Amino acid sequence: MSENHDCTKVPFNADCFECCCFKILKAASVEEMQLILGMHKDLSKKIFGIYQEHEINSTEDLKTYLDLAEFFEMRLVFKRLNSYQAQYFGKKINERKAIIENIQKVMSGEARLLDKKRRKNQRNQAAMASSKGNAANKEVMLQQVLASVSLNQVKRKIIPVYLLIAVVFIPIFVVYFAMNLKPEVVIAQDKPCDVYNSLTNSRIQNYEFARPLLYYEISMEDVRMAALKHKLEQFLKEKKQGNEVIVASVYIKKGGGWITLNKNEEYFASDMQNVPLMITYLKQAEENPAILDKKLYFDRHIAANENANNTDFLLKEHNYYTIQELLHYMIAYSDDDAENLLELNKDDSIFRQLYVDLNLPVPSNEKRNYKIAVENYSKFYRILINATYLSNEMSELGLKMLTECNYRDGIAKNLTDEVNVAHQFGKKDTKVMKELHEFAIVYRGREAYIIGIMTRGKDIAKLSHVINGISNIVYKDNTLESSNGYQPVNSIALAR
Repeated sequence: MSENHDCTKVPFNADCFECCCFKILKAASVEEMQLILGMHKDLSKKIFGIYQEHEINSTEDLKTYLDLAEFFEMRLVFKRLNSYQAQYFGKKINERKAIIENIQKVMSGEARLLDKKRRKNQRNQAAMASSKGNAANKEVMLQQVLASVSLNQVKRKIIPVYLLIAVVFIPIFVVYFAMNLKPEVVIAQDKPCDVYNSLTNSRIQNYEFARPLLYYEISMEDVRMAALKHKLEQFLKEKKQGNEVIVASVYIKKGGGWITLNKNEEYFASDMQNVPLMITYLKQAEENPAILDKKLYFDRHIAANENANNTDFLLKEHNYYTIQELLHYMIAYSDDDAENLLELNKDDSIFRQLYVDLNLPVPSNEKRNYKIAVENYSKFYRILINATYLSNEMSELGLKMLTECNYRDGIAKNLTDEVNVAHQFGKKDTKVMKELHEFAIVYRGREAYIIGIMTRGKDIAKLSHVINGISNIVYKDNTLESSNGYQPVNSIALAR
């Protein structure tokens, strides 16, 4: 928390209620009292002025400058304070300023829309009055024309009276109705985001009292990423028509928002299971760091199979390897021998508990047949980047291992060497059907986004081309690029 406010547990207990109220009010600007605390405009200005003009060291000092109704209104605001409001005042000054500016921009945008609608209505009313006047003038002119034309002239020129009337009256009616036609005007308005009802969370449940947080989830897709989702849908539609892919699922999480395509489709996890296996050993190393230096004996290579990923590296037979070395070979080269050796020696209880904590089905002994959907698999990457399941040090070690993955035909193919990518891929290759998947965290400076792609088709090379195309679209998209995880909304809370 910042230097301004270091208490975020609400509701405030009796011992620190007065102190926390004093600290927050001392740190808050007039705009923050109104937009974040929800305090009345006049009261906000008065309290801010009191802090500027007088030496206030406690809420009791503040009370002497407020009448009884104002003081009770102020206390009621803090009685209703929620955790999001309290956490806001723990942020740095520049972060708070940016949030307030975003809220004001949204609110000013709504004001401009309402003003535009009012001016449009005024113009329509003026146009209606003008058209009525024009129609009346044209009717007088018609009467004068008809009076000046004699019946003999009409007969001599053989012009039917109904034709003359039609020629004069039809333009009048056309102009009149055209000017009075009121097209339906649809004004897009930003509705307040019900943050509290749209937020869900996942917590570890195997403790008696503690409920460690794994991650927060906004239950709705981010509408700001609708254009990106449309691009991805069009791209996949073209690839399906070109028989490059039969079905594909995509998960993108960036800037605090997320989108997904075909999220319910399940695929064989195959070597994507290497990531939870790595997490299992790193979890064990938290209590016993020496486990990573433990040596395992490698006897001989397994029989070759069509799903073998590694062609660039082989373990030496009849040799010892530390667990950390085997983790590196498994992640960096997708080495099946390293994976099998780690699989045989893993702590099965820790491995199973990982899936339970993430609310995922626990794999059976037939690990190769385990199926999972794209959004569910993303949980492994989210707990790594958030460092909410492993310690900071072990999360960092796991992500560093993932950056050493040597697969470059998918997500990372067109990315420069300056872009760090923590990723892992897996494939299921049979005579009937092929599957190719890749998940990654792509780092752009201090910002990062999660991208997961799972595909099914008939040609591994074409599937890798599809994965690369999706990655290119997402990397070039600048939606939410500078949002730093904040979503400005018309309410006192900001979802991250």
